Amino acid sequence: MHPADLAAIVSAVRVASPWLTAEEAADYLRCPLSRIRKLTMTGDLACERDGRRVLYRREDLDTFVRSGGAISP
Repeated sequence: MHPADLAAIVSAVRVASPWLTAEEAADYLRCPLSRIRKLTMTGDLACERDGRRVLYRREDLDTFVRSGGAISP
């Protein structure tokens, strides 16, 4: 298998996954990683834990934005 073909397959699998890492969630929402981490610590942003990994569902991120997101202090 050609490396480009393998890269395309891996990319397609990642896009299809409803789960995002904190870094991917920040990219998805186009905000700094520190904002994702802060919203997670305050409980404003829903997440799931898989051992030490913190994962975010795209659907939860969309719902968060649609509901107005976090209120700035």
